[in-house]
Amino acid sequence: MHNNQLIYVKQGTTITAMGKDAKIEKLKSKEHGFNWLAINNPNEDSIAYLKRHYKFHPLDLEDCLSETQRSKIDEYDDYLFIVLHIPVRGRKGQIKSSEINIFIGKNYLLTLHEDDQTISKDFERCRQKKKIREQYMDKGPGYLLYMIIDDLFESGFPLMDEISKQINEMEKEVFGTDRSKDRLKDILLAKKDLINFRRIIMPQRAIIAQLEHKNKK
Repeated sequence: MHNNQLIYVKQGTTITAMGKDAKIEKLKSKEHGFNWLAINNPNEDSIAYLKRHYKFHPLDLEDCLSETQRSKIDEYDDYLFIVLHIPVRGRKGQIKSSEINIFIGKNYLLTLHEDDQTISKDFERCRQKKKIREQYMDKGPGYLLYMIIDDLFESGFPLMDEISKQINEMEKEVFGTDRSKDRLKDILLAKKDLINFRRIIMPQRAIIAQLEHKNKK
């Protein structure tokens, strides 16, 4: 198989497309007749797939392959393009930004991400359990978007709890003994995590506020 080849496998209500890195999965809401297309690790092949099946602005599609995009909402006559950044733990334990690209129109919701565990978990739960799929998808793409965004921001609370616990433990060591350990490096790393968390999360407030005034469904 060539590295740039996409393969489609039908699995009930799910269509999976896989290339060298990208994975495209589709769920259909029978109630409202719209699709949730989830693309994990988007690459040029998956973007070419979107070009063939949707009439998105070329710059939006280019943004989906960029790693430095700011959070934003671009509004068009028939869809919204949304870029969000969510704080997550990196492989080395540091707080980093996970970029989520979203297209929402009357008959679809598309999410593009790089191994975001929250979106992957939401999609898999909807795929496997009818009750959860109905809960998330039977009120239209706008409500599905709300549920996904809510889950994404909820995922940040455990990170804050971890950082708070880490700081409390360091405080006990520093102030609770006569001879405290040298925790300067740990304190600086915790401070860096807090700064990164705030830097990532703050711009999202403006995006959510803008989204409240949109009437796209």
